[in-house]
Amino acid sequence: MAFYPQDAREARPLIDAADQALYRSKANGRNTVTRFTDLTAD
Repeated sequence: MAFYPQDAREARPLIDAADQALYRSKANGRNTVTRFTDLTAD
């Protein structure tokens, strides 16, 4: 999950943040929710 305006103020960076959270959740297995702010910036 990524939230406006905490994680990004424009659409593209917000979508990118949500995408990073999505792939981190998928890597961690089923029934997982990941906040973008919980991720380390790579």
